[in-house]
Amino acid sequence: MLDVRDFGAKGDFATDDRPAIQAAIDACPNGGLVLLPRMDKYYLVKGTLTMKARVGIRLVGEGSGYGTQGGLVWRGPADQPLVLMQGCRSCSLEHLNIVSNPASPLACAVQSESLQGTVSTDNHFLSLKVEGTNLGGLVHGFRIVPGSNGDRNNDLFVFQDCMVSNYSEAAYAIEHMQSCHHSFQNCGFSGGAGNGKHGVRVVAGSFTWLNGAGGNCSEADFHIQQPSRPIRIQSFDGENSARLLTTGGPANYAAPIILDGVRWPGNRIHQDGGMVVYMFRGPLVVRDSQLGAAASTPVMPVIKMKVVGPSTVMITGNVFGRTGSAASNAVQWNVPAHARGIIAGNTYMDQNHNPLPFTERLM
Repeated sequence: MLDVRDFGAKGDFATDDRPAIQAAIDACPNGGLVLLPRMDKYYLVKGTLTMKARVGIRLVGEGSGYGTQGGLVWRGPADQPLVLMQGCRSCSLEHLNIVSNPASPLACAVQSESLQGTVSTDNHFLSLKVEGTNLGGLVHGFRIVPGSNGDRNNDLFVFQDCMVSNYSEAAYAIEHMQSCHHSFQNCGFSGGAGNGKHGVRVVAGSFTWLNGAGGNCSEADFHIQQPSRPIRIQSFDGENSARLLTTGGPANYAAPIILDGVRWPGNRIHQDGGMVVYMFRGPLVVRDSQLGAAASTPVMPVIKMKVVGPSTVMITGNVFGRTGSAASNAVQWNVPAHARGIIAGNTYMDQNHNPLPFTERLM
């Protein structure tokens, strides 16, 4: 184990600790651990920390909660990531608080890139708290992107107990086709004062979300443009976003997306009621979820399918709800006539659990 203090790190919020921390990372053998002990203040970082073609390196802090003691505070250029991982395998970042603010904005807390001839895989991110403080302090929390030498594998990352707050674009961004099978476990996001557009944004790639929460997104909690594998969102608890899920990318793209066991009260749902705006051929599966029915849900949450060709949908076993009286809330699904599938076995109610009339058929 290497202690960054042995390389000159002060953790006094006055000294630029980047050179000392980088020296510890460079000196650490593959499979080793670099420790950032909890200090009275925090580690000031004025430039990117780089891990290149490393295997099994662990960068471990002693941060906890949302405090900045023992954490990394960014004071570097606005267009750089704080941590850059290039062609890394089985590496991990653990128990770190990463903080930025509008006076020294941060482009991205952690960015992973592929390298030519090197597979980036099996990296882990455990109990990381990324905080942009206010509007303009943070653009992205995490980005997985193709490297400058081409689109190589960047797969099988695990995010566990991570939280990103007050960002402007996306908390977690997956941005190339060979970036697949990422797992988010008990993670969270909040656009907050940053007015973040998305919680998870998939330009290309795939992921599974299990448990955790999110919200305060101006566009959608999840945005999928071109998934390369099935995507599953399970046991997600979301509030205060305009939409739960949107898709884009190629017209009539075939991509399985599953929403399972989701709670999404829709208290700030878009005025058109489109909880999900779906442009792929499917299959789209929405099941066993509680959608709407908050005291301030103005319209019934529905799935809007905007696909020209044949599409497949299965919407079963859900509870949908909105505020208002039953007499004024008879609405229908916005699913095209050429869609195939099932809409059945759902319950529709107002905030007082009174039943609402609803046409349960493909439209």
